[in-house]
Amino acid sequence: MTDPIRVLQVFASLDMGGAESMIMNNYRHLDRSVIQFDFVVNNPSSEHARYAFEKEIISLGGRVFYVPRFNGLNILSYLRSWFSLLKSHPEWSVVHGHHTSPGALYLGLARSMGRHTVAHSHTGGFDKDLRSRLKVLARFPLRYVARSLFACSIDAAKWMFGSHWRRARLMKNAIDVNRFEFSPEQRELFRHNLGFKEELIVSNVARFSKTKNHVFLLEVFHALLQSRPDAILLLVGDGLLRSEIEERCRQLGIDERVRFLGVRDDVPDILHASDLFLFPSLYEGLPCVLVEAQASGLPCVVSDRVTREVDATGLVSFVSLEESPEAWAEVMLSMSPISDRHIVKGHIISKGYDVRGASRELADFYLNASGAC
Repeated sequence: MTDPIRVLQVFASLDMGGAESMIMNNYRHLDRSVIQFDFVVNNPSSEHARYAFEKEIISLGGRVFYVPRFNGLNILSYLRSWFSLLKSHPEWSVVHGHHTSPGALYLGLARSMGRHTVAHSHTGGFDKDLRSRLKVLARFPLRYVARSLFACSIDAAKWMFGSHWRRARLMKNAIDVNRFEFSPEQRELFRHNLGFKEELIVSNVARFSKTKNHVFLLEVFHALLQSRPDAILLLVGDGLLRSEIEERCRQLGIDERVRFLGVRDDVPDILHASDLFLFPSLYEGLPCVLVEAQASGLPCVVSDRVTREVDATGLVSFVSLEESPEAWAEVMLSMSPISDRHIVKGHIISKGYDVRGASRELADFYLNASGAC
């Protein structure tokens, strides 16, 4: 029996972000006797820190390697680490880069060493501070350095690859549709466990970062409470701004109506228990969580900065961030739950968001890129 082709996936971390979740969804459904993944990530923040997906990767037969965090000043040591790693592992026939700000460095080196290189765009915008602008400039060479270009949406391809966007292969952020198919039993159980009965439950799943616009989200929820004082907001995730968002809840006087649930592995149950999904991000590529929310039959109220490609079911309402929180709340109040939350499954599959089909497409690409076909 021949050894599987080994593909190297490169991330900044292995926490439960959208890009990481997308690759893990595919990894779980690949024939790992044919294709196996390894991962390179930045050194963890402390000696004993573990990334969320590490244990699962190891259980699936993958390996996790670390490189120094690139800071813009350590180019030589960063490249030395990568050169040593690539030289020690000639079995990596494909290097798939999701961590794109230093991507021109490690993908350029990998390509010079005969590996098939992929640059993957997962976003459609950036913050306006100096550091983010420098990262945009650092990504510019990717369109020339990487042999293959991937993107989660047309907007993400245009944003990162400019006039070369048509070269990009669209790799949809597919999910395990069966896992998110609506379960009335799980809805009732989850609501019961949290002590909820007929309350209107609004949910959001996102890391606590500026991009996800939690401050505005709280203002929208505060406006909603004026008409629906029974509403509950469930915030799933963690991040650097969590304490700031908790303080803002107290300032608005809504802290008793907001539940901070942290990082969870029961997101499908949370979505089943919810009545609305609120997502006012400043920018996105094509967020997995919006596909998951639709797969569970949830009406979604979403920023107009999110690509319209994400609407696979007709359940998504796009609202301008220029609108007031009160206007957002009115849209939320106008949205009615669908009578049968099971019916959306077929729409998700037909639009190509089921991971079973996506993983076969990705496997075919890796096999061809590695020369195995």
